[in-house]
Amino acid sequence: MIGQMLGTQYGDRLISLTLSSTAAYMAPKEIWDERIETVQKGGMAVIADATIDRWFTKAGQKHLASSVEKIRRVILNTPVQGFCASCAAIRDMDQRESIRTVSAQTLVMVGEHDSGTPVSAAEYIHQGITSSSLTIISNAAHFVQMEQSSKFNHALLEFIQKNTI
Repeated sequence: MIGQMLGTQYGDRLISLTLSSTAAYMAPKEIWDERIETVQKGGMAVIADATIDRWFTKAGQKHLASSVEKIRRVILNTPVQGFCASCAAIRDMDQRESIRTVSAQTLVMVGEHDSGTPVSAAEYIHQGITSSSLTIISNAAHFVQMEQSSKFNHALLEFIQKNTI
C-alpha cells in the first residue's frame, strides 16, 4: 500500500515498482472496525490464529512451522495501539484512482490463495497501472514471499533484470 503511494507521489524517482500482496482499497470498512474493537477488548491473542490462517495456506503452515511460529510471536507482541492504528489506516485508504497515475514499470504479485488481498485486488491494480504485469503465484496465500520463495524470487529477479537502467 505504501508502494502504491510511492508510485503515485514519487514515481519520477523510481526505476521500477513491485507491489506484492496488496490492494488499492480494503472494503468493507466494518471488518476493520470489528478487528479494532476485538483487539481493544481481547488483545492480540484473539486474532493470532485467524491472522495466521489468512496469511498462510494450511500446507504452508505445516511446511514452514518454525517460521510461522515466529510470525505468530510477532503478532502476539504487537502493541494493541499500533495494530489498531494500522487497521484504521488500511480501513481509510483508497488508492483506486491514484494508482492510474503510476508510470513506472510495475510488477504486481499475489498468492493464488490470498484471502486478505485476493487475486481480484491484484487484477484491479494491474488494470489500473498501464505499465504493469501481473504474476499469480500458485500454492501461496498472503505471505507469498515465504510460502513460495523460489517462485517469488524468480519472478522478482526476472522483472528487475528487465527493468534496470
